[in-house]
Amino acid sequence: MVSPHHGAPGSVISGAGGLPPLHPAAEHFSFSTLHPQQYTGLYPHLQVRNLNVRTKKGEQLVNNLSMEVKAGEILSIMSTNGCVATSLLEVIAGRGQYSGHISLNGQAVSSSDLRRISAYARADSVLHPDLAVHNCLCFYSKLRRPNKSRGKMPIEEQVRMVTEELGLSPVLDTKISELTKSEYSRLLVAIQLLTDPQVLCIGHITHTMDIFDTFFLVEFLRQWASGATGGVTGRIVVMSLQPPTYEILTMVSRLVMLSGGETMYHGPARHLAQYFTSVEYPCPAYKNPSDYYLDLVTLDDLSAEAMLESSQRVDQLASLYRRRQQPLSETQPYALPTKFMLAGPLAQMFALVMKEAVYSQPSSFFKWVSRVLLSALMSVIMGAIFWDIPASDPQLYREDRLGYHYSMMVVAAWPLMMVLGFSRTHGVNRRAAESDLRQNLYNRTLYIVCSLVFTLVPSALIWLAYLLPAYCMTGLYDQSTADGLTFYLGYGVVHLLSLQLWTAAVGEVVPGGRCSAGVVAGLVCAAMGASSGYPLHRADAPAPLVIAAAATPLPWLYTPLVAREMSQDTLTHLNQHLVCRNKQVQHQDIIVQLPCPVANGTLALLHHGFPVESDGQRSQYSSLFDSPPTGSPVVPPLVVLTVAALVTVVAFTLSPLVTMYGRQRR
Repeated sequence: MVSPHHGAPGSVISGAGGLPPLHPAAEHFSFSTLHPQQYTGLYPHLQVRNLNVRTKKGEQLVNNLSMEVKAGEILSIMSTNGCVATSLLEVIAGRGQYSGHISLNGQAVSSSDLRRISAYARADSVLHPDLAVHNCLCFYSKLRRPNKSRGKMPIEEQVRMVTEELGLSPVLDTKISELTKSEYSRLLVAIQLLTDPQVLCIGHITHTMDIFDTFFLVEFLRQWASGATGGVTGRIVVMSLQPPTYEILTMVSRLVMLSGGETMYHGPARHLAQYFTSVEYPCPAYKNPSDYYLDLVTLDDLSAEAMLESSQRVDQLASLYRRRQQPLSETQPYALPTKFMLAGPLAQMFALVMKEAVYSQPSSFFKWVSRVLLSALMSVIMGAIFWDIPASDPQLYREDRLGYHYSMMVVAAWPLMMVLGFSRTHGVNRRAAESDLRQNLYNRTLYIVCSLVFTLVPSALIWLAYLLPAYCMTGLYDQSTADGLTFYLGYGVVHLLSLQLWTAAVGEVVPGGRCSAGVVAGLVCAAMGASSGYPLHRADAPAPLVIAAAATPLPWLYTPLVAREMSQDTLTHLNQHLVCRNKQVQHQDIIVQLPCPVANGTLALLHHGFPVESDGQRSQYSSLFDSPPTGSPVVPPLVVLTVAALVTVVAFTLSPLVTMYGRQRR
């Protein structure tokens, strides 16, 4: 890729401050189709009066701040603590709690108004890694768009213009996970520009950029705010710069400097050195004023004496500014900017479907294919271990049938269960979803429902690839009825999908990382397996464990599987092809070989405590929708799957409360 400071296509930079010259844009940049005469050059005008921001513990972040910024200006926030700048940006963007007065165009505005007017490019925003840059912009443009009163522009045209101006055209087809830090930061800004905001807040995204990339971005924002692109004026940019270089400082219109929540300076950036010189703190020659004065107002904790001296200096400068502070300008009331259009439930669902089915391809497809191959390999290994069970264990002495089903449904499936169950609950995909949810781009419940739909279908194919080869290699598929294989695959897939959903639910509600969630999910799965009847007799299992396991899918789906394998009809059909070599009798002077006697599957089930019918035979399903017979301890498999899905939805919905509780405890 050609970096923006080396002449990226569509760049708006013309070169300044000794940096390499940059070529001007071939086309004007504009997201709005409003007539230029509708703008006066004075609006929007943002004013903040007596603003106070506190943490939840009551600690002071911003104390009695008053400032203003109007159309065409960039306001740079410089603070000795990054949390202070972040909190101030969140307040201006309508996402933080505060006390005081905020007005826009001379009218008081609430946090909800600011949230629908201003855009906020957060430094900690996480984007979906499998999306390409072009698809990412298309996805977010479907969730939040400019108001129709500003004109309706095709999405493709919006994406083309914003990528050209921000130097992202060469990486349109590049996955987000492969972007450089600078490209990633510019993409965060591009997403917000798609809404044509009148107030644009930018967090600490320049921290990961070098001087050239930062210069490129600030110069673009300066021209975008000043209306040099397309003849449209009337935009405000509020951003955090910690601290800017001298060249970048000259491109910033206004500056506010904070230390310990107190205002050290607010005014034109070009007057920064002049103001501090007037209070007897001149900037030394060949020093960057922003760097020097930010160090000046920073508390020095290297020693007690240095801490005392620096705190006294900060208090003195704060007191001097309060006495010298100029009153804010008087603004005539003017109409507020139009609000963004947020996607409704149907539009959100359509955007999420497009992301899963179109935008994330082919990366998502290749990922699922690799998992199918991995599951098939695991199945072949298990089939080799339990090769030809009817011939190796015709009399049920070794209990290979019970052991095979238990191993396939609990033990061997656990690695895949962790991969599939935690794919949406942990990692960068989960962080990206939570980042979108914090911005209220879509509903949490709607997201998990769409995710479940697009997860269950490929997961079912994975579990089919996991079950089919091993079952054929064991020789258990040749049963008395034609539906033996379909019965096993149907029950097995539903069982494994249900366990996968339960694993995902555990991952949602367990605070901490993937390891802690895996440990808890492993303990839950071990408890379910212990109460299934194979590793531990049901009569010996503790009553609380049996009751708790009854709420999980394993007891309900494992029991009919083994009951069908141990039924008299199935065992008789499998044994008719076997020859019992120690059963020889003489019949009319001819020694004949008798067939092996059929083992008693009912006794084998009773030995482990499995419930059986009074006639010694298990009732069986012919369909996944069948209702359970009277007295049977099983329920229809699809009911079990539905319950597991509902548990996962509830767990994902309540996961923010669990996260909040964990943070409060820490």
